[in-house]
Amino acid sequence: MESAGRLVGLHTSDAPHLGFIRSSGHFFFDRVPDREPPWKKTRCGPTIPRSVAARLQPLLVLLLLLAGCATTGAGGKRIFGVIGFDGDVLVLDMRGTALPLRAAPELVDQLRRIEWARVAIRGTAARDGVFAKDFEMLEAPDGLPPHVGRLIVDQSGVMLQDEVSGRRLGLRSSELGRVKQHHGSRIWVTGSLTGDHLLLIAHWGVLVPAS
Repeated sequence: MESAGRLVGLHTSDAPHLGFIRSSGHFFFDRVPDREPPWKKTRCGPTIPRSVAARLQPLLVLLLLLAGCATTGAGGKRIFGVIGFDGDVLVLDMRGTALPLRAAPELVDQLRRIEWARVAIRGTAARDGVFAKDFEMLEAPDGLPPHVGRLIVDQSGVMLQDEVSGRRLGLRSSELGRVKQHHGSRIWVTGSLTGDHLLLIAHWGVLVPAS
């Protein structure tokens, strides 16, 4: 299950709010049928004809960029939003407006694993969608800031080579047996740091499986 980006180790009180399902005494993240993305919620007022909506889309994209959904820095334009799906189509929700999200296959595979995560996309936004060259996960699907890096299992234990800090963080969890099965994978982890080098896992998922 973990290779599909499931989350583990949630307290039971989190389940009704986050839409988790119980399995073998633990809660695993899954698609939430009754949790509609913002762009699918019912709206009051007259329906805009498709032909008009198509002509308005470039203006909506421009307004979203001006509203702070994108910034430009040394690494190029960063576009902010939440990963979601419209049917089977991968989309980026930018303040309630969902645009198709396109990228190289290996990048799309990572993005499809982190539904509900808030990300910063490096790429371009156009009338027909967002084109991603790279991304940074700002919030994991559980709403917490993640540590991202390569999972290492050796005689020292189970560790995460954090991509940002460069530190090796020792991992602790009742689910450690499941986690260490993904040695060599690029993963994300949320939780609490104890000291400088020990991370108590709250939730985790695989971004790039080990080859």
